[in-house]
Amino acid sequence: MIFGIYSRDAHLIGVIEMLRDYPKHEEWWIALLMLDPSMRGRGFGERICATTFDWIAREGGRAVWLGVLEPNERAQKFWERIGFVEVERQPYVARNGHETVVILMKRVLSS
Repeated sequence: MIFGIYSRDAHLIGVIEMLRDYPKHEEWWIALLMLDPSMRGRGFGERICATTFDWIAREGGRAVWLGVLEPNERAQKFWERIGFVEVERQPYVARNGHETVVILMKRVLSS
């Protein structure tokens, strides 16, 4: 599923892409959360996630997973701040051959 995130004046300010029942039944995967740079640092990301996670819980979701590239400390801190915890680290090789580590993170949702 891909959802556009719009400002009150109908401008696209972000996108969230998710997979349902992955990696397990009743768990969801955030494949992408992208927010216009001019909207960052103003609480929009946290509000978008809170609204999205409430909706996922109403849809029967029990947990949300995502992966963060290890060098992206800012993203990792954001996800930790909103309740995600590191589960494991895995090696990752990008299409261009660059090697790094992906941090798998999970947040259990309240029902």
